[in-house]
Amino acid sequence: LRQSQVEINRLTWEQKLERSRESVTWLKVRNDELPLHKICSDTNTVLDQLRSFIDNNINHDLQQTDELDMTALHVLCLNPKATPDMFKLLVNACPQAASMHAEMVRNDGDRNFIHETQEMVTPIKLWLKMKG
Repeated sequence: LRQSQVEINRLTWEQKLERSRESVTWLKVRNDELPLHKICSDTNTVLDQLRSFIDNNINHDLQQTDELDMTALHVLCLNPKATPDMFKLLVNACPQAASMHAEMVRNDGDRNFIHETQEMVTPIKLWLKMKG
């Protein structure tokens, strides 16, 4: 067994549950300090909201990355409700973001992310992976 699998197997059920809760909490608040990322991750966001933010925040760094090295465009690619017009708007506002890489951790089907592989992905590659 790999070291990480052994460590997870030693956790009690309560510890595993707490770890899961901490992960969910982190996912919910990780973009609180990144307003464009937060807009792009919100499944209720519409094109006009995205356009308004970009138009009203001219000095905002559209290439800014989060803790996972994801730009707002990466985050938008993960949003199942994002529309092609939203992608077009964001890419036109910051074409450089389309070629920026973020590290993606993928597991091999194990719910505990034991068999992780890492690869660098561009937003387009990420979007294609999400669409299957």
